[in-house]
Amino acid sequence: MKGKRLFVGVLMLMIVSFASQSVLAQDLDGFWFKLKAVVKGYDIDKATGNSVKHNFKVPMYVGFVWDGVSKYNVRVFTRTAPIVWTDTYDDSVTPIYNENFIQDWGVILYVNATDYVGTFHTAYIKYKLDIAGAVKKAKYSGNGQVVLGNFNGGATDYLGSVAFSGSTVPVSKLPFTP
Repeated sequence: MKGKRLFVGVLMLMIVSFASQSVLAQDLDGFWFKLKAVVKGYDIDKATGNSVKHNFKVPMYVGFVWDGVSKYNVRVFTRTAPIVWTDTYDDSVTPIYNENFIQDWGVILYVNATDYVGTFHTAYIKYKLDIAGAVKKAKYSGNGQVVLGNFNGGATDYLGSVAFSGSTVPVSKLPFTP
């Protein structure tokens, strides 16, 4: 009888462990983040090599959709004109460590319709669960070490770094239709 109870206990533990892992694998499905990218660096004139300090902020929205297997499809919307939000980047990412990190994720940030910067960064997503175990809210932060870009119609390159921060936003509050 003891052996049977032990077997049932181990079996239940395995089921609970497997079920909790499958829930973790899609916690952020359907969530959107409103982010601010703070970019610091230099415009470098391609003709002369002269550099000018150029810091700026890029408002952006990032949405996650689970592919049903092992990755998220991620969409990035940036403002390309004063009231125009454009789907400027799509990518697939694989979260690691209980969906708290997205490692070496490449993203392109449009400052306007022609000027942009690109970076690889590691994102940290800290989320809070409700009583049922679903994501209630989450915060996003990350840093990109090398930022490369193209400005002024291609006349200048951009070199610098970027920091991301923000939190979840309801789909109803997005300034565009995803």
